[in-house]
Amino acid sequence: GLRCGAPAPVDRRGVPEPGDCTGSVTNPTDDYAATTPLEIPVVVHIIQNSLGDGAISDATVASQIEILNEDFLALAGTPGEPGSYSAIRFALATVDPDGNATDGITRSTNDTWFADGGSYWESLAWDTSRYMNIYTNSAGGYLGYVPAFPQDGITGQAADRVVVAWASFGRDSSAGPPYDQGRTATHEVGHY
Repeated sequence: GLRCGAPAPVDRRGVPEPGDCTGSVTNPTDDYAATTPLEIPVVVHIIQNSLGDGAISDATVASQIEILNEDFLALAGTPGEPGSYSAIRFALATVDPDGNATDGITRSTNDTWFADGGSYWESLAWDTSRYMNIYTNSAGGYLGYVPAFPQDGITGQAADRVVVAWASFGRDSSAGPPYDQGRTATHEVGHY
């Protein structure tokens, strides 16, 4: 079946690491308890092929951002309600890296990039220290993935990204049940 393509975490048990969150253990102290929501600006890079596969509407992108907020904020009355409140809120970017107004969505047509090849992130990434970059394409045949975990040193690099198969992106996507409710992105953002 379909699955996540994120790399298996490295087993770091027995290897001393500073802090309370490592590659093998996440046990934050009360110092990290969720309080005021942190808003993360998101840019969604939609990559389609020359046949139009991969085209995603603005409404579908908006629904995916809503789903991330339902899940990360454990909003009452949504499928995210049983989760844990993380105090993380997502919003499409309103200002691009050059200070210009934006809707937080970019669109590219490129067959190689759509096939998850060609280092597209080198051309498309917005400053990964200021924006969460989500890319939609074929995701290399997976439902989605992150190329590495933060503790592996990818933070701040152009390759620091979330990739989601375009057909499983947003609410009522074309992937069909059970992959059509936007939870693939929730899962991958959790890795991120």
